[in-house]
Amino acid sequence: MSNAISVQQLDGFFKKNYADKLLNLVPEINKLVKAVPFSQRNRIGEDYSQPVIVSMEQGVTYAGPGSGAFALEIPASMATRNALVKGFQMVIRGQMDYEVAALASSDETSFGRATATQVKNMLASITKRLEISMFYGRDGIGAVATGAGNITAPTTTTRVITLTNGSFAPNIWAGLRNAIIVARSNNVLVSSGADARFRVVSLNFATRQVTLEGTTAGCTALSTAVAANGCDFFFVTSWDGTNFNEMLGLKAILETSGTLFGINNTQFDLFSGNVYDNANARLTFLNINEALEMAVSIGGLDEDVKCYVSPQTWMRLNTDLAANKVNDYSYSNTILENGTQAIAYYSVNGKIEIEAHPCVKRSDAFLVPIKRMRRIGATDVTFANPGKGGEIFRELDGNAGFEMRAYLNQALFVDEPRKFVYIRNINNLAV
Repeated sequence: MSNAISVQQLDGFFKKNYADKLLNLVPEINKLVKAVPFSQRNRIGEDYSQPVIVSMEQGVTYAGPGSGAFALEIPASMATRNALVKGFQMVIRGQMDYEVAALASSDETSFGRATATQVKNMLASITKRLEISMFYGRDGIGAVATGAGNITAPTTTTRVITLTNGSFAPNIWAGLRNAIIVARSNNVLVSSGADARFRVVSLNFATRQVTLEGTTAGCTALSTAVAANGCDFFFVTSWDGTNFNEMLGLKAILETSGTLFGINNTQFDLFSGNVYDNANARLTFLNINEALEMAVSIGGLDEDVKCYVSPQTWMRLNTDLAANKVNDYSYSNTILENGTQAIAYYSVNGKIEIEAHPCVKRSDAFLVPIKRMRRIGATDVTFANPGKGGEIFRELDGNAGFEMRAYLNQALFVDEPRKFVYIRNINNLAV
């Protein structure tokens, strides 16, 4: 068969089957990706320039009765700054051998059958990584507390780590078998080169224990680091020990004190987020309202918000809600229905909808006005090769097959951080 014709056929069939359906193929579990629209902007150098208001109009004059032609205060116009947002890239690769490609290129129906599972899986994989980055970009995917008891050595090239309960989000780790991760201890990469890379072998969700495989030198360094300082884990290449190659996530954005998107938020306080300390206690509706009061009183929040919590936190909130529920006129003695997918109520801002999110760590919660967030960059998730006129497939060099890649270039941007609240130090095990 002619490889050029086959590539053209595969590209054409891909566009007919998937071009207008990619957004619909994103799993519903990736709630933030679906809720926050992608907004492409013209590129200016290496940055995307977004004007934001960082202070209000001043120069107000007060005068009492009979003040005559009193002098006016010097005007102080509102201040704006350009937030400079850099788009970060992510690529995932998938391959198809000649035999499958030959069968797929026979007609559109055959192509759909041959590629449906792979395309959906690639899209689910890259959007899950994007979802994790939107919450925890530059913060890591889990942590191990200081102490030799938190890491064991079944062999010289394997280690079993126990993640802290607060830093654990089961869905972040679900499906990560064979993923490569790196560890940071005391802000330094554990080991270097091949010794810094650890492959995820398995996970015990009940005990929060992850089995990792690495080199002998790397595993020894990891044991030493955990015993002395504990460590945080990152996806390989998202942090290389010097630079972050990953967008700022919500947690990092709201915790930043200093330069955020090129703006000094210690000088312009309206461009800094709110952080509420839950003091190592269970999260309650009162705590949520207290946290929300920060966004309302300081940030002027007057719109509906989502409160994303871990499933563990949500279950306890829902239990508290059920315990305090009073049956009203809708009560039926023949049908009893209980349970809900989201908890919604009204507070000083408007409506609060509390929703469980499987990528939120157990110690965290996020109060977010959805319409104040955007995904900005060169492109949303695409299978088209950039600069290649919409080409999807490329022939492998040295192997009998074809490759397709999913690519994105974007960053999460929050235009009014003062309307957001990051809640930390939730302890669902507290009495």
